[in-house]
Amino acid sequence: MRRLPPGSWLRRKVLVRATRLIYEALNRSDPDVLLARCRPEVEIHTARVGGGLDLDEVYRGREGFARLTDEWSNAWEEFRWEPFELVDLGDRLLILARQIGRGMESGVEVELPHATVVTFDQDGWVVSMHLYWDWEEAERAVGIASP
Repeated sequence: MRRLPPGSWLRRKVLVRATRLIYEALNRSDPDVLLARCRPEVEIHTARVGGGLDLDEVYRGREGFARLTDEWSNAWEEFRWEPFELVDLGDRLLILARQIGRGMESGVEVELPHATVVTFDQDGWVVSMHLYWDWEEAERAVGIASP
């Protein structure tokens, strides 16, 4: 896919399908589908996630990703991700999504925007992910929104 130009219909179809499959896997608590495309030293940056969860700012490697997944899922009685839009930026992918869930302790139902900026290396492997609660903040981070 790396050889296809950003914006091509085939690349777009592949990205949309892959993203859908990854989110379906995450929703069934199967992060291995995503991890299969990550470099072993992948970094997940959560500094901008917040939301009252006590998360580390950076999780490193596949073990770190597994720990983040556990910490995240332990905060929710029910939870699912719904991808909304993809923006193909060549070596980066902006995924705008919604997170829908019910808090484990509070029982409060929430529906919140969520964004992930995924960065790929020259071989197409995921090397980092930056998580955001705010779509506009994520868009500014990748340079496609007004300040």
